[in-house]
Amino acid sequence: HSSSLERQRDLQLEGLKTTGCLSDGTGSCLWVVGKFDPQIRTHMPHGAVACVFSVPSPLDETRPDVYVVEGATLRLDSTRLSAPRTFSNLLREDEIYACHASSIVHAAGLLEGEGHAHSCIARHSLDLKDENHDEVGEVDHNSLDKHLKKAQAMGFRFPPFELPPQASKAEASFDAAERVPVVIIGAGASGLATAACLRLRGIPSIVLEKKATLGGSWDSHFSGLSITTHRDYCGLPYYPVPTDAFPSETLRAQDYLKYLELYAHRFRADVRYGLNVGHISHEFDGTWKVEHLGKGAAINAQAIVVATGQHRTPRSHQLETLAGFEGRVFHSSELHEDEWLCAMEAAKE
Repeated sequence: HSSSLERQRDLQLEGLKTTGCLSDGTGSCLWVVGKFDPQIRTHMPHGAVACVFSVPSPLDETRPDVYVVEGATLRLDSTRLSAPRTFSNLLREDEIYACHASSIVHAAGLLEGEGHAHSCIARHSLDLKDENHDEVGEVDHNSLDKHLKKAQAMGFRFPPFELPPQASKAEASFDAAERVPVVIIGAGASGLATAACLRLRGIPSIVLEKKATLGGSWDSHFSGLSITTHRDYCGLPYYPVPTDAFPSETLRAQDYLKYLELYAHRFRADVRYGLNVGHISHEFDGTWKVEHLGKGAAINAQAIVVATGQHRTPRSHQLETLAGFEGRVFHSSELHEDEWLCAMEAAKE
């Protein structure tokens, strides 16, 4: 992500996909954070790993689910300093910016006469007669390991961090035959919101959806449908509609579908598609048995949430006023692009 088009072009030349919208990252579980932006904590998906090069970090106590690897700083051995430290902007006493540590290692290599090609990570040649050097240059990956070993020998060390477990309790993947804490039926707005709230409380759940896509009935409305409610009041719990992806104050049905996809990514909802629930029964042990028409056995759950919505089945009532009408009658869910244009032309006449 970069707000600079020039920077995006540079990254694309390196073979990287770029975006100007942070919300595009909700589907990525690995983030490299290069600058402070408080919106990062809003869009980063639950349980993501973030290598943070920004000081201060935009991730705070509001995102304890994110595993943070510090990339901007190293630790130093203060007992090896030749003089008391007097500058520690935004840093703890034992911290140092990685770029500053790199410059120290670079300078030490020059003083020891090791030569620029062996002791520093810069590709360009350095004119030792020029006293105004501000940068050590572009990183050379081939000599990086040797440079890091020299830094460790001088008393620098990596900040401590722990890699995330493969599957925590809240991230567990359930087989269909296993007992699931909560089964949610329907991957529309209410079903996804329920899954998100359970996720934040550490309660695992799966969402069963009979269609091949999420969104409930939002992909069944007539073409051109716009929501009259202001965008800011259309968001679901804990993740408002992102303004970078949806700058307009009103949303179309297709916009809302895209938002629901972002929402599912943001909270890593475990949606199982193509599972049409046919029967639910309460078992003698207090659990629920969910029988579906898809592959696999029935699912046992401790709790069931039915979130199929009120608009899943179109209501086609016969109106008395149409008793003598000989033309074709459409339900709004049947009005796709061609039919919608015909209806608009008919309305004008």
